[in-house]
Amino acid sequence: MSVVMSVAISFVNFYHQVRRGCKLRFSALLLSMLLANAIAYLPVANASNVSPATRVSFTLTLEKAIYLAVSADPWLNQSQYREQASLAKGEAAMSFSDPVISLGVQNLPTDSWDFNQENMTQLRLGVSQPLPRKGERAIRKSQFDLTAGKQPLLRLDRSAQLKRQVSLLWLEAFRAQQVIQFIEADRALFEKLVDSSKASYGSVSGKVKQQDIIAAQLELLQLDDKLAAEQQKYLAALGALFEYLPSDVVGLEYLSIQLPSQLPLVEFSGRNIAKLARQKLTEQSLTGQVLGNNSHIQASLIQRFLTHPKIRVQGIDEKVAQQGVKLAKTQYQPKWQLNASYGYRDDADNRFINESNDGERADFFSVGVSVEVPLFTEKRQDNWLLAATAESEAIKTEQRLLLQKMLGETEKELANVAGLKKRQALYQSQILEQTLQQSKATLTAYTNANGSFTDVVRARIAELNAKVTALTIDVELLKAVSRLNYFFTTTTENTASE
Repeated sequence: MSVVMSVAISFVNFYHQVRRGCKLRFSALLLSMLLANAIAYLPVANASNVSPATRVSFTLTLEKAIYLAVSADPWLNQSQYREQASLAKGEAAMSFSDPVISLGVQNLPTDSWDFNQENMTQLRLGVSQPLPRKGERAIRKSQFDLTAGKQPLLRLDRSAQLKRQVSLLWLEAFRAQQVIQFIEADRALFEKLVDSSKASYGSVSGKVKQQDIIAAQLELLQLDDKLAAEQQKYLAALGALFEYLPSDVVGLEYLSIQLPSQLPLVEFSGRNIAKLARQKLTEQSLTGQVLGNNSHIQASLIQRFLTHPKIRVQGIDEKVAQQGVKLAKTQYQPKWQLNASYGYRDDADNRFINESNDGERADFFSVGVSVEVPLFTEKRQDNWLLAATAESEAIKTEQRLLLQKMLGETEKELANVAGLKKRQALYQSQILEQTLQQSKATLTAYTNANGSFTDVVRARIAELNAKVTALTIDVELLKAVSRLNYFFTTTTENTASE
């Protein structure tokens, strides 16, 4: 038990180091596999004492992976703090500037430094209060409030991005896992074929030639290479997926993480748009036009994209920039400041008292205003206004570019979905069945001494490749739907963090 715990603790420490450096994820996965194998080969007396939690086989479904990634994403918490900070800044922007208090001695004589020698000497206490320009506070508060309003939209967009990224990685890991199972199942059949070919080669019948045996062994080696490549893809996809999952899920208690054996159901949220796209693709086959030329589809897509959180964030940025233009215009207004002071004077000493002066001196009170007059605006105010206007126009252009990019990506994915569906129907209705029948027919012919061993091997390889291609088409179709669902995310959806 102590050996198991020491190895387990070492793995946990190494894993947390890996979590802080994403470039070592692949090494962490390899280490987890080695640790699992080491525990499996420990003596029975020690293995029986291992806690059942360390031997749990955790099935990670796509829905579970998405939920864990969204619920444990630290970026969503960061966004909430940013929203609180912007709201607090907005409240602070509505307050006046702090008054400035000054205290000093004025007109102190330098010959004697006596405070009560001269009539002009006084202790002066002053206060000045800057006044904001008209509308300046409201504009600044509006900017901070708009910035705070972006955060719920950014959180929704972040959740949609996580859903898309986790779905793509999960589906890639699932495809590699299923291909590995296909190859391992067919590898056993290939080994039997190779063994039977060797036995037939040594028999008197002589149905199998030496080059057939060499070709079969080569196919077996190439199958091993394909198996190693798919295992590498599986580990890479699973390692990248672990980046988005909380540490307790991929920690010691879940050393053996497995994926389901069936593809999940990924629903498409843009069915109406897809229907229009399919109609256009039908027209395209007759007229030779491209999908992007259909203004009706583009108008429907743009109308849908206007509710996308990322586009709405761009709209808020544009409003913030417009408020910046208004703020720049306020710099042309004069800025006022109120001033008030109280001057205390001490009574005169006996040296300066005469018949007309009893020695008492009155204190002073002063009040006034000062104003900052924008007389020279060419170098400052005009340039500030020009910069704010240019920034607003740049944000408008950025929004148009984002819409154009989303439109192009969506049309590409819609065409990709249509093509994949055609291929999917072709494989499910004809190719898979025909490759299976071909494999059976060549094996039967070879058994009846009417076919060659090479034809049997090629037929089995063709059957395997057909199954892998059919699976890849199914997975790529779900990937395309996952990418499309991100573009069809609307602001009516709720995130886990809201």
